[in-house]
Amino acid sequence: FKKNTLSGISWSAGSQVIRLILNLAITSVLARLLLPEDYGLIGMITVATGFLMVLRDFGFGAALVQKKEVEEIEYVSVFWLNVIMGVVLAVVVFLSAPLIASFYNEPQLIPVTKFMSIGFILNSLIVVPNNILYKNIQFKNLFVVDISSLLIGGVVGIIFAYYDWAYWSLVAQSIATQLVTLVVVFYLSKWKPSFQFSGKALAGFRSFSLPLIADSSINYWVRNLDNLLIGKYLGKAELGY
Repeated sequence: FKKNTLSGISWSAGSQVIRLILNLAITSVLARLLLPEDYGLIGMITVATGFLMVLRDFGFGAALVQKKEVEEIEYVSVFWLNVIMGVVLAVVVFLSAPLIASFYNEPQLIPVTKFMSIGFILNSLIVVPNNILYKNIQFKNLFVVDISSLLIGGVVGIIFAYYDWAYWSLVAQSIATQLVTLVVVFYLSKWKPSFQFSGKALAGFRSFSLPLIADSSINYWVRNLDNLLIGKYLGKAELGY
């Protein structure tokens, strides 16, 4: 356990450093190809829908990592709960696209918001296998997941930006990152969900997950309320900056 922990710390630290360097490089290139307005439009959607992402699994994903011994039925039940919530939230965001566009007075947000709703489904599929890697201290595999998804997503975004797709470049980067994460995390975790579900299996997670959700919800608005107001009252360029 000590050996695995020390190895995990090394891989985690390395991942942080390389992610920082890659993020800086990718952002620098995209910032030369895109306008502040492009970032602002995507920022408007992210702020408006990000709170739903906090709620997507009710904190059960983190509860899996926290619990010492987890049974397979618990993994599977949390997975299918995530999928159900992901589909529901995707539909909510898709249908809310005109309302979000009206709130910001930006008609361009309607098709972009509808397309980005796919992200809720993709993220719902990622939570459990990703947390299995965390629980088993497989930080080397997490390193591969993080770096491959960041790199491929960044390259996709840069290619789209180079061919003048404007803010759609950031949408393509986000979806590509999630798709790569989904494929790689399932491959490396070696975990496959069965078609089972138990509400009883989820009951034991509530004492941990509910306070976590409350904390995450408050924390989200503390960090993002200013962005919501800037996008609403100052505009997309100012939010982009």
